[in-house]
Amino acid sequence: MAGAPHTGLLWGRVLIDFTMQETIGNLIAEIRGRIELLESSLPNRIDAMVSPDSKLPFKALLSRAALIWRMAELSRGALENFERDKLALAILEARGAVETCAALWYLHAKLDATQVALDWFKTIIGAQPSSGPNLGPVMGPDFSAMTGNLARNLRENRLGVLSAVLTRS
Repeated sequence: MAGAPHTGLLWGRVLIDFTMQETIGNLIAEIRGRIELLESSLPNRIDAMVSPDSKLPFKALLSRAALIWRMAELSRGALENFERDKLALAILEARGAVETCAALWYLHAKLDATQVALDWFKTIIGAQPSSGPNLGPVMGPDFSAMTGNLARNLRENRLGVLSAVLTRS
C-alpha cells in the first residue's frame, strides 16, 4: 500500500513489524512454558523389570527416559542461546531437539501395539463364538468379563500393549 504509514522499525534492510515482535514474545513465552512442563515431568528413576528371558522392556524404558532428558536439555539450551543471540548454538540445539523427537516417535511406533490390540478386540467382539477350542474353560468363568475389562482399559488409554520379539539364551 503506497502512502500507508508503517508501524515497523527499519533494521539494516529488514523491516521488523512491531506486531511481529509481540508475536515472537508470545511464542517464546509459550516455548518456555512447554519446556517447564516437560522438565516437571522428567522421569527421575526407572524400575528395573527382572525377566529371565529378556531385558528388552528395561532397555526400552531406559532409552525412552534418556531421550526425554536429552529433549528437555536441548530445548532449554536452544531457548537460552536464542535469547542471548547465540543463533548458531540455538539452531544446533533446536535441530538436536527435533532429531531427538523423531527418535522418540520411532521408539514409540516400534514398541506400541495398543492400536493393533484394539483392532483385534473389535474383530473378536464382532465375530461369532468359535465352536473349536478356546481359553474360556482354562481361564475360568470370569474370562469373558476380564477380557472385556482389558479391552475397556485399552480404549480408555489406561493400559498399553508393548510388542517385543524375545529369544532364548
